Amino acid sequence: MTGTLSPEGGTGESTFPITAAIFTGISVEKACPTCSGATLESTGTCSGGARDGMPCTVHGTTLRFGNMSFDCPASPSANIGNLPVPYDLTTGTRSIEAGPTCTGAGAGTCWCQGQAQRNACNDGVCTVGADQEGICNGGPVDQICAIETFRSCTTNSDCPASGDSCSMKTRECFGPTDASGMPNGAITRTGTPSQATPLQVGAFCLGATSSPAVNMAGGFPGPGAIRLPTIVCIAEHCPSSPPTSGSGPRASQLHVSPPLPSVGVGG
Repeated sequence: MTGTLSPEGGTGESTFPITAAIFTGISVEKACPTCSGATLESTGTCSGGARDGMPCTVHGTTLRFGNMSFDCPASPSANIGNLPVPYDLTTGTRSIEAGPTCTGAGAGTCWCQGQAQRNACNDGVCTVGADQEGICNGGPVDQICAIETFRSCTTNSDCPASGDSCSMKTRECFGPTDASGMPNGAITRTGTPSQATPLQVGAFCLGATSSPAVNMAGGFPGPGAIRLPTIVCIAEHCPSSPPTSGSGPRASQLHVSPPLPSVGVGG
């Protein structure tokens, strides 16, 4: 990871390209191998994956899928594709302009090279709101569980979690279009500068994986975006109230040392 940060203005840029390895899940309820330890840094044993039954230390927690550990990798045989992700984040604005020709039926203009179609809306129209998120107002409407949103459903009985129910959600989409379904703007994400809790954002194109099935299910190649709440820790002193972003990613921590007015960040 590399980047810059201005402690006075709270502005910053960071770049950390990664390759996301995509694996088939163990079950609907268990996307990845877990570690039986109760809390962060506690010890336990791996459940599932290449080191099933072996010792582990909890390195991360999730709301729905249990505790995770670097000691509990997925089985190599479950890998179904790798996806380079060009994270290039800012507290300012990142945009992807429409331009490349779509490769799928109907052609027209898309946002990324190799992208098959602009969206999966019934009428091809994607309406983007003030929050910069898009929705297919003309459908389709997907049925998913209200709490365990990774489950599709047709009735409440398909949602086993306590208090869960089958709900209807209008499909989301990327990229604003006009009433005819043609692009009429950029895919944009806007960050928030802050000396303590900046919001970093990115908008980028994702290439194809090595798996045609993953490409079809995920819409690759195609656009991607991220909002990353961040905590700036100066000389190991961190704000007591980390930022939140709804159901988005947890806040990352960025450690820097004073007193430079603009510092480089590496890691």
